[in-house]
Amino acid sequence: MLSGTTKETSDMDSKSRGNTLKVFRTSCNECLFSNNRIVSYERAAEIIYGCLENDNWFVCHKSLLDEGDVCCSSFFGLHKRDVLPLRLAVMCNAVEWIDQRPA
Repeated sequence: MLSGTTKETSDMDSKSRGNTLKVFRTSCNECLFSNNRIVSYERAAEIIYGCLENDNWFVCHKSLLDEGDVCCSSFFGLHKRDVLPLRLAVMCNAVEWIDQRPA
């Protein structure tokens, strides 16, 4: 065990402190990865490429209403190994799956 680490700094403790990456459990009805997206296919591709290029995740627009920055479920499923923050969240067992609020 590294100096200064204790059992109290476990994965569950990090979740209770709010040090997690929130990810929606399911995709929203206007998901960027669906045919029902609210932007063109070209714009969706630009957004996704920009996230990958900047080593960042795609924040679902539905999360901005209440929950803060919540990663898109589809983006997470497809790119969890492509983006460093997502890889780290998975490795540290710090992914918090949340439900969307009803419309």
